[in-house]
Amino acid sequence: MDETLAAAYPAALARVARRLPEAACLPDAAEVPVMLVGEIGLNFLDAMRFPHAHFVNRTIARIPALLGNEGLVLGVVSARGLTHLGDNLHFDASSADQLGRRYAYRWLMSEGLLPDGTCDFALAPALLNDTKDKPWWSFFTCST
Repeated sequence: MDETLAAAYPAALARVARRLPEAACLPDAAEVPVMLVGEIGLNFLDAMRFPHAHFVNRTIARIPALLGNEGLVLGVVSARGLTHLGDNLHFDASSADQLGRRYAYRWLMSEGLLPDGTCDFALAPALLNDTKDKPWWSFFTCST
């Protein structure tokens, strides 16, 4: 709600990203852990209560470009299409689950752990490890 806090958000988020290696007790900056940031639910946030939400979300979307040249491994997780709990603020259970899958996908992608031909399962309705006789990625292979 506060314009001053919203304006300070880009610098604050960059500061967190830069301090992550030290906070994780990593002596070498080359060992920077993956930092994933998630969008906020713009499609349902009450614009009267959160007038600066679009600015904050644009900052979140730009953070990889702003800090990528510093060698920080960053990714953005989309909140597109997710729904709220009924309060126009918090994600409902289904959306929180979906958001978790999107985080998992971005992490696997950033670590190079996705098998070739795997689609963005984070946007699909299927579940990880639904069937024990198939690897998890078999549910998300791309069809040609």
